[in-house]
Amino acid sequence: MLENALKSPYSHLVINHLPIFLLIMGCFLLLFGFLFKNGLVKRLALSLFVFAGIAAFLSMNTGEGAEEIVEGLEKTSGTFIHQHEEHAETFSLVTYLLSAISLLAMWLSWKKNKRSNALSIGLALLAIFAIYLGIKTATSGGEIMHKEIRKIK
Repeated sequence: MLENALKSPYSHLVINHLPIFLLIMGCFLLLFGFLFKNGLVKRLALSLFVFAGIAAFLSMNTGEGAEEIVEGLEKTSGTFIHQHEEHAETFSLVTYLLSAISLLAMWLSWKKNKRSNALSIGLALLAIFAIYLGIKTATSGGEIMHKEIRKIK
């Protein structure tokens, strides 16, 4: 039953926003963790980065069902779908990398390793880059069905 739910085109519409929101929330929490010198808040932010990777994985795996429906509705959307897929693959790969390194940073933080702060700063920068890629992915996804936001070339 869960497998059928994940293949539903509506699942993609529900899940696809989560990675970007989790990354944004994680960045804010990481900033607060540094401002208030609170290791627990920093680890919570890093855990949001891990959950963003999981959400990106789910979003990628629900996109096929949505693609089939949209291609049946509008023939001109193929180019926009392809562009969206390309952006989504890049965004997902960066988010997976961010998630994996976040697990390492969490472990270093628990061990009270001095490198955890430097790694967390690097992760914040990587998260900001991932957010940028997420915005590009979201915009290209919106262009599939919303002709009014498509770029005229």
